[in-house]
Amino acid sequence: MLVIMASLLFWFLSPITTKNRVQYPSALLLSQQQHVLHRYSNAKGQYQFDVELDNVSKEYLKLLINYEDKYFFEHYGINFSSLLRALKQWLSNGRVISGGSTITMQLVRIEQNIPRTVLGKLQQLFFALKYEFTLSKQQILQRYVNQIPFGGNYLGIEAASRFYFSVSAQQLTRAQAALLVALPQRPSAYRPDRYPELAIKMRNKVAQRAYQNHILSQLQLDAILEQPLELQPLKQQVYSEHIAAWLRQHTKSSIIRTTISEQVQYQLNLIADVYKPLLNYDNSIAIIVIENDTANILGYLGSIDFWNKEIDGQVDLVRAKRSPGSTLKPFIYALALEQQWIHSKSSLIDTIHSFDGYRPQNFNKKYQQLIQADEALIQSKNVAAVQLLNTIEITSLINLLNKAHIQISPEQQNLSLALGGAELSLWQLVQLYRSLARNGLYCPLTWKSRSSGCPNKPLLSPESAYITFQILSQQLGPSYRIPAYQRKIAWKSGTSSNQRDAWAIGVSGDYTVGVWTGRADGGSVHNQLGRISAGPILFDVFDSLAPDTYKIEKPNRVSQIQPCHKATATASNTCSDSQAGAYIIDSFIPKTLKVDGSIINSKQSLSHLNLANLLSQELVIKSPENLTHLFKHQQSTLKLKSNQKGIDWYIDGQLLSSNQITLNKLTNGDHLVEACNKLFCAKSSITIHP
Repeated sequence: MLVIMASLLFWFLSPITTKNRVQYPSALLLSQQQHVLHRYSNAKGQYQFDVELDNVSKEYLKLLINYEDKYFFEHYGINFSSLLRALKQWLSNGRVISGGSTITMQLVRIEQNIPRTVLGKLQQLFFALKYEFTLSKQQILQRYVNQIPFGGNYLGIEAASRFYFSVSAQQLTRAQAALLVALPQRPSAYRPDRYPELAIKMRNKVAQRAYQNHILSQLQLDAILEQPLELQPLKQQVYSEHIAAWLRQHTKSSIIRTTISEQVQYQLNLIADVYKPLLNYDNSIAIIVIENDTANILGYLGSIDFWNKEIDGQVDLVRAKRSPGSTLKPFIYALALEQQWIHSKSSLIDTIHSFDGYRPQNFNKKYQQLIQADEALIQSKNVAAVQLLNTIEITSLINLLNKAHIQISPEQQNLSLALGGAELSLWQLVQLYRSLARNGLYCPLTWKSRSSGCPNKPLLSPESAYITFQILSQQLGPSYRIPAYQRKIAWKSGTSSNQRDAWAIGVSGDYTVGVWTGRADGGSVHNQLGRISAGPILFDVFDSLAPDTYKIEKPNRVSQIQPCHKATATASNTCSDSQAGAYIIDSFIPKTLKVDGSIINSKQSLSHLNLANLLSQELVIKSPENLTHLFKHQQSTLKLKSNQKGIDWYIDGQLLSSNQITLNKLTNGDHLVEACNKLFCAKSSITIHP
C-alpha cells in the first residue's frame, strides 16, 4: 500500500507531459499592420497558433466560461454537481444530454488523448486534479483556448478567428465570440461556412445563456441576435515567400509579427511584375527596403517568382553572396576621407598603372590621366579606387567590414576588393549604405519591431559618411531621371565580372534600398550593367515610398573650400565658375597622393596657408609645354619652369630633387611632368627621342 501511495504521489508531483504536440508547429506570419502575410500548417496539416490570454478577446473569455464552466475559478478541476447531473440525465434518457466535464477535464482529454469511456472518465478526474495542482487557472485556460477544435484543420481560438473572420482573437466582436464559443461543441456539425443556419442558432443559444446569467445586457443580446453571420475567410494580402521561409526556419514562435509593410511589399511585387517581361527568361530580381531609423525591413523580394523552378525561384537572392562589383568603392573613399588622405576634390590618377603587379583597368577602357575624387567615385573609375585602397591599406577596409559582421576570406583580402573581388549579399550591402545617412553608424537589420532604439555602432566617422553621401547624391538617376518628391538619393551601381550580377544600392534620409538582377545560377547575362539593369528598378522603388522626413545635417567639423579659381587639378586644366567647393574635415587640406600612395605634401592647416596667393593665379607649366618632343642627341638636360614659386616637380610620379631633368636617364617614349603647389597640380606631357 505504501508503495502504491508513493507511486501515486510521485506521479502527481511529476511535470505534465502531453501526447498531442507535433514536432513542427504551425506558424502565422503577420505584417506591420497585423494582417496575414503567410501561414504554415503543422506536421499534421493543422493550423494552430498559440496566443497569450492577454491577446484573446475578454468578451470571448467571459462567454466561454459562462457557457462551458461557470464555476471554473471556484472548483479544483472537478465539478461534482455537474457530474452528478450529467449521470442522472444519462441514466434517465439512455443517452448523453449534457456533459459534466470542466474546462480542466476537457483540456486533459485533449492533451492526454483519453478515450470517452468510463475508465477514461476516471483518468480525466485524476489528471484534472494533477493539472489544478501543477498549473494556475490562467495557464489552464490559456492551454485550453489554444487547443480546442473549431472544425476542419483549425485548432485554437487564434486560428478560428483568423480563418473564419480574418481578425485576431483579440479583435473578435461579441457576435463572433459567441459563435466561436459554440463551435467546439460539435465542430463539424456547427461549421459556419457549411451550416450557417445551425451555426447562428448555436451562437444565439450562447448569447441567451449569457443574458440569463447577467453576462450580457438586453441591448447587447439583441445586437447579437440581429447580427448576420458575415464570414470573412482568410486571404493572403501580399506575397513574401522568401522571408516567410527564412523566418519559419529561424524562429520558434507560432505567431510571427514582422516589420514588413503591406504597402511596400505590394509595391515590390508590382514593380517586379512590370520588369519581368523585360528580363531574359532565366533572369531574376531581388529587392530589399529598410527604414533607416530602426533598420526595420519594410519590403523583401527574394526572387521574381518563388515558384518558378526554371530560374531557381526559391533561392533567396537577397541573402545569396555574389561579387559586389563596384558597390564597395564608396566605403574606400569614405575611409580615405576619414583618414584625411583626400578631400572630395583631390586629384587621383586615371591611367593604367601597376600596383605591385596588379594592373586594374577602367570598365570602359577610357582614361583622363587625372581626375577629381568625387568625379572618380561617381564615374566609378577603377584605377582611382585601387589607388585609394592601396593608400589606406586593405586592413582598413577589412576592419570596416568586420564591424558590420562581414567576413572576407584571407585569399580575397587584396586590392581586387575594390572591384568586387569578394562575395557579399544584398542584405549586407544595404546595412553598409544605411550608415551613410545615419552619421556613419551601423545597425543590424531586423524583421521584428524593436522595443528600444537601434543598437547603433560606429562604422565610419559622421564627417566621412556625410561627405560620401553628398558625393553619391550628385549623380543623376538612370537616363537623367529625377526622383519623386525631390528626394535626395545617394546611390551607386555595380557590375560583376562577365556581367553576372547587376547591383544598385541607394540611400535617402528615411530609406535604404538594394536591388540585384542576374541569374540565380551565377551565369553571365549579355549587356547587363548595374546602372542600366538595376538602376531603373531602384528609382521605381524609391518613387513608390512615402516622402522623406529626415534631413541629413552637415557635421560641424565639415567645411568647404573653393580650390577652383581659374584652374583645377584635372587633366584638362579647365574650371567652371559654378563648381562646388571641396569638402574637408577639421579645416585641414588632406595629403596629396602620388600614384603609389606616398605623400606629396604634408597635411596643412588652412590657417597656415596663404590661399589668396595660391588661388590668385592659375598654376601653369612654362617649360616644357604640353606635348613637347625632346631629342637626347640635341640636349642633355631640361630645365623645368612654372609661373609660381615653391613648386614641387615630378616626373612620372617620382619627386625630383631639383627643377632639372637629365634626359639620358629617361627611357625613350612618353613621360608626364607635374608641377604641384599645396592645393593642386599642373601637368605637361613630353616625348623623349634618341
